[in-house]
Amino acid sequence: MVDTTDFDFFAFLDSGTVATREVHLFVDHEAAQRHVEIQHRIAELEDEESPVDELANLTIAESANPELDALRAEAILVEERLDVSRMVWKVQALSAERIQQIEDGLPDPKTPAPPKDNAGEKAREAWVARMVEHSKKVADVKMERSFAFIAAAVKSITTADGVKTSIAVDELRALRARPHGQQWLNKLSKAALAATDADVEPPAFLSRRNSTNIPV
Repeated sequence: MVDTTDFDFFAFLDSGTVATREVHLFVDHEAAQRHVEIQHRIAELEDEESPVDELANLTIAESANPELDALRAEAILVEERLDVSRMVWKVQALSAERIQQIEDGLPDPKTPAPPKDNAGEKAREAWVARMVEHSKKVADVKMERSFAFIAAAVKSITTADGVKTSIAVDELRALRARPHGQQWLNKLSKAALAATDADVEPPAFLSRRNSTNIPV
């Protein structure tokens, strides 16, 4: 028999947690490129080497190839550079209400009315010009919504220099103006959307049996 005792439904919901995602971004692109080059060259040299040099009794970790040893040592330094340049952005899911608030606060621009059937050439050209301007305004609104969506979703930004627990829309605009800024914003927007769309899929062991916490 199911227990019909009343309970605080929203207190139960509040006992849960919100989905989050982490996005790792790196500001030292020179180090990232060098790391790729080093790993590519190391792979080439290792392919040329025998796994075990029977004459010298050396393993790959103790290579007789000075270039390989130097590359492995450099790789450690480059990885340290990359780690110092890392930004870890944690974003969380947003409620449908919060997303609606963002959209309501940044409404779509009004579409220009088309010219009448008997309108002259100048009127039609003017309408085309207004439509071009309208398209630009739509793109601007879409970008502003993206800024607002990301700003609302950010929980923290962790770097080697410290932790930031929020970010303003103006700061996101400034970020976009930098090289690689748009790519970073795309990743953040995608992560925030993934967190928002996420739901808990019960592990197989839970789906195969009744919960011991739910009375039946």
